[in-house]
Amino acid sequence: ALDHDVRSPVETYRALGVAQAAQGHVTEAIEAFEHAVSLDPGDTESEQAVAELLERAGSPRAADAYFELGSSHFALGNLDSATAAADKAVKLNPAAPSPLVLRATVFEVRGQLDAALKATEAALALDSNHAPAHAERGEILRQQGELTTALEALDRALALDPTYAFAYTTKGTVLAMRGEPGEALAILDRAIELTPNSSYTHMARGAALAELGQN
Repeated sequence: ALDHDVRSPVETYRALGVAQAAQGHVTEAIEAFEHAVSLDPGDTESEQAVAELLERAGSPRAADAYFELGSSHFALGNLDSATAAADKAVKLNPAAPSPLVLRATVFEVRGQLDAALKATEAALALDSNHAPAHAERGEILRQQGELTTALEALDRALALDPTYAFAYTTKGTVLAMRGEPGEALAILDRAIELTPNSSYTHMARGAALAELGQN
């Protein structure tokens, strides 16, 4: 049998990107790597290549590329890599709040709640109408037991973005923690409408149902 070098489409576009970059064809290389990412959103290798090429080219898109890379790493549980990419995005564009929120989320997941809260405050200092910063602040305050302040932050996030499922889920969890399972259930039902496949939201809804004695 002949031994064929069989590559997936993602590997093919990634290889094309490497070849184009080696020849100094930066635009074509970026396009190839971005095509690879469009085929596989978890292809952090190609995302890293895009970010580095944009940075070397001095493109204003570089900061956003590092933020997207960090978000992908976070989704995969690569917290160190997520932090490194977020830090790079902050360095390239200090005026952007989103990388600071990503940094806050990593701190929060690691249990470093004071550092997480400071990062959301830094993001809100840049943009007081940044819904993800308010929502993440609400989650951090929830974990710290500051339920009233958490609700205020989450309501602010939802006023800015009424379709923000994470904020609804966190608000529902806070209401359940406050002993208001009926209100929590209504909010969590809205979150499920927006993200029907979220296991976290379904778990929170189950807990609220248990409080009501309906499960």
